[in-house]
Parts: sequence; structure tokens; C-alpha cells
Amino acid sequence: MDNNLNNEELKNEAAESAGVNEENQQVSNNELPPQYIPPQNVYAQPPARKRLSAGWITAIIVLISVMMIIVVVLSVTVVKKIGERGKTKEEAGGSPLSDLNKTEVIDAQGISGNKEIVINLAVSDKPVVDVKFYEDEATGLLTTEGVAEFVLPSQVLIGIYNDTPYEMTSVGSGVILTADGFILTNAHVVDGAKQLKVTLNDGNQHEAEVVGIDKTSDIAIVKIDASGLTAAQLGNSDSAVLGEEVAVVGAAGSFENSITFGHISALEREIETDYSSSGKLNCIQTDAALNPGNSGGALVNMYGQVIGLSVGGMAHSAYEGIGFAIEINDVIPIAEELMKNGFIKGRARVGVAYIPMTTELAAEYGVPVGICVAEIDETCDVAKKDIQIYDIITHIDGMHIYDAETIEKAMENKYAGQTVTLTVYRKTITEVETTFEVEIVLAQKYDKVTEG
Repeated sequence: MDNNLNNEELKNEAAESAGVNEENQQVSNNELPPQYIPPQNVYAQPPARKRLSAGWITAIIVLISVMMIIVVVLSVTVVKKIGERGKTKEEAGGSPLSDLNKTEVIDAQGISGNKEIVINLAVSDKPVVDVKFYEDEATGLLTTEGVAEFVLPSQVLIGIYNDTPYEMTSVGSGVILTADGFILTNAHVVDGAKQLKVTLNDGNQHEAEVVGIDKTSDIAIVKIDASGLTAAQLGNSDSAVLGEEVAVVGAAGSFENSITFGHISALEREIETDYSSSGKLNCIQTDAALNPGNSGGALVNMYGQVIGLSVGGMAHSAYEGIGFAIEINDVIPIAEELMKNGFIKGRARVGVAYIPMTTELAAEYGVPVGICVAEIDETCDVAKKDIQIYDIITHIDGMHIYDAETIEKAMENKYAGQTVTLTVYRKTITEVETTFEVEIVLAQKYDKVTEG
């Protein structure tokens, strides 16, 4: 009986289990309820990570770039400030005008239109022109008052004395080149002087001696025993412009510390002076008043720079407002060599003093045109040759000579130590005439008066 009961119970449990499975099968065929929980052996996928949009990425890159720029600008500014504070006079150097440095132009607040000019003037031991004397502080351009203030301390009066110390025979001007007393002037100012006196802008006076003369270029250097002088600022004459305002400084009419203003009337004028041994000079023409006494003084631009060495003007009886100054670019190399050697190396001379035998004199004496030998330098090779006083030299290497200009042309490409051929005419008291040629070695030219 028990066994039958147990079997009956098992059948009932099996029937219930089958019913549950059938019910579950019906549920699986329908939609799952919202509370459905997946089986435990099935793993759920993790949610996908959200990506930043392109707009956010761009914004972050821009922000990083701005921050880097700010860091760089701040670094440069700090370095610049440290550099400016660390400058010393020795590091700065130069002239207060020639080293003018315009660093920046800033528009104030960007709206007012006013310009704030930031200028760094180089520190110098030389006097700095007061700001009131600037016409344009940004470029260093000076007013007329500023030019006078800046250039007059470097200009001198040169007094020439000959036989007596009680009276000057003539005056000229000069330009201080170095603080220890080298002074630039014209050769014709000091040529033949027995004694020289230099008067500085402050009135102090010094005896001077000639260091060197080059009559071909009409340039000379004299020296005084002094220190701490104000040297002139030398400019570039090649940058001179037609119509540019200029000033002439010097002892006009024997009045020291004179300054006149005008303009550049012409450039690259080739002129000849009445100075016997000068060749043609490359000059700047100006209408600034240039009078006797200005020779050897400075022609300056409105930056206070010397761009020419005043050499003379046309005769006032016939012309007005025509003056000339040798271009400073031609002057500088000559001055440097005179300061170093006292003469110009390579400049050659025959070694004779002469009298020009002009057409009139030649016709009067019945001789050819040429140069009549008046004196022979015993230190030169020509003294060893068959040349006598009163011989007439008519040619140098086949080129006809008869005055300073033709000699200059004949000697233009010659140098000391070179051998040349002289054509010589001789006439005796018995009127025996001969013409012959002589070869000589040219001597170094030291520019003695009337030498050939």
C-alpha cells in the first residue's frame, strides 16, 4: 500500500513539474516583463565610454597655445629688462647721436593716435645734447641751435705766425679728430708757417706743430699737446642729399666760433683752387656763407656730423652763395695716413723746384713751353743725372708738362721708386740748343713748397 502511495505521489509531482515547464514555455514565447533578470551565466556588456566632441578638443588646444604664448612673452620681457639694467658705459659706447636707437613706437591705448617714442641714447663720455636741441628726438635730427651746441666744441681757430710772434699773418680753421690733439685742416692754411697757435672753443690756446701735409688733396694734420678734447663726429658724405640743410663752422673773417647755415647746392663738384700744388678736389657745393678764415673748418649736416672740409668760396666780387667743402670720405684716408706717417706713401716727385715757363715767357726768351728748373734736391736721383739749373723739362714719359695741373696729370699713376723718362731742353749763353732724354727714379713726395 505504501508503495502504491509513493508511486501516486511521484506521479503527482511529475505532473506538477510538467505543468510548470509548460507554463514557463508559454511565458518565454511572450514579451519579457520589465523586471526580467537575465540568467546568471550570461555576462552583461559594460556601457560604452563617452568621447569629447571636436569643439571641446579645439577649445582645449587654443587654451594651451595662449598659455604658452603668455609664458614666452613674459620670459622675453624679463630678459630684456635684465639686459637693459645691466648695461654699462663701456658696453654702450659710441656717440650720443650716431648710435641713436629707436626701439619701439607705441600707439597709446591704441585709440588716441598719440605716439609714445621710446629712445635709447647710447651712454657716452662726450657731452649729450640737451633734449631741447632736438628737431626730431627719434632720429637725432638737431635744430640749428642744437647743431651749434654739438659741433662748436670740436672746432678750432688756427693762427699762423711767420717772422714775428707779435702778430698773426693769417688765420684758418680746424677740426679736432682725436681727444689727444690731432687736428684736421687744409694744407694751404698751414703750408709755410713758421709757428702755429690753436685756440680752442673754450678760449684755451696751444702751440701746434705740423704733422703732415698733402698738397695734392689740400689736407693737413697739426697736433697740440692736450688731452680730453671733444672730437668731431665724422659722417658719410656719400649719404649727402641735394637740398639738405647744412652748416659751415669756423673762424669766418677771423671771428672764431662762427656758424652759418644753408643747403647743399650740388654734389661731386670737381674744382681747382688757387693753391699752387693742389689737383682737382671732389667737393660738396653749398650756399652757406663761407668766408676767408673758414678754410679747414667743418661742413656739418643737421645731425652734427662732419661731411666736408671747407676749402674756399668763389670771389665775392663776382659770385655770392657759392662755397665748397672737400667730401669727408675723400679726406679720412688721407688724414689717417698723415697721422700715421706724416706723408702719403706712394706719392712721387721728380725732386726739383721750378718756374712755369708759360707761353708768354717762352716766346719772350725763345725757348719751348715747360717747367724751368730753379732748384734740385740733392737727396733725389735727379741730382745724379745731367740736369742743370735753368734747364727746361718739357715732358714726363712723353706727356707735355708746363704747370702744376699738367704735372699732376703726368704723375697721376706714378709711385715712389718708379723710373720715368724726362725730356729736357737746354740753351747755353752762346745760344747752343740741345734736347735730350734722362731716366730718373722718382722720390717720395713730402710736399715741400713749389717742389715738382
